[in-house]
Amino acid sequence: MLQRIQSVYLAIALALLGALFALPFAVAVGSQGKEAAVSSVDFPLVILQVATCGVTLVNIFLYRQRRRQIRLCILNGVALLGYQVFILLSVFLLARHADAVQCKVTVVFPAVAAVLTLMAMRRVARDEALVRSLDRLR
Repeated sequence: MLQRIQSVYLAIALALLGALFALPFAVAVGSQGKEAAVSSVDFPLVILQVATCGVTLVNIFLYRQRRRQIRLCILNGVALLGYQVFILLSVFLLARHADAVQCKVTVVFPAVAAVLTLMAMRRVARDEALVRSLDRLR
């Protein structure tokens, strides 16, 4: 299962997405010294995060169904990019109401996970093309 590089890409993406459950995206300091953090505890972010984590986890175990794995990689990549946009929107809205905002490195984890997912999709497509070419030779 984890012998193929695409499974490793997906496992790293899953680890990045799992880290988002515990780490904040940004910390804002208000005018009275109060701190507010943007994390994945907001309800829409939780739904997107659980969905993308679930699809990534399922995608790791679909190594025998390459066509379905390709489709799920594309779907998950688009969902992760939407998740990234939603995170950036949340940070931007927080910045409008705070004096200072400090973004954490976790703010780019969904984008990195999307790149890893699309890299995995390319490797799965390459495997599928190899299998099809070997079927023609028989």
